[in-house]
Amino acid sequence: MTRIKKNTIAEFKFLTVEEVAKIMRVHVRTVRRWILAKKLPATKSHGQKWLISTLDIPSYKREEIPE
Repeated sequence: MTRIKKNTIAEFKFLTVEEVAKIMRVHVRTVRRWILAKKLPATKSHGQKWLISTLDIPSYKREEIPE
């Protein structure tokens, strides 16, 4: 019998740049700058929109916002 690991990809939730900006109370351009500067991990969807895992958002992890 195979055990399924916790935190499988099905458990992850992804948010758009706009949703992250609203949660973190910053401008959308700020979130995009963090992504381009590799301060906030993100992937591109098939529609070429950035998607950010809730596990990588500082407010979800209770960390400081990147400078």
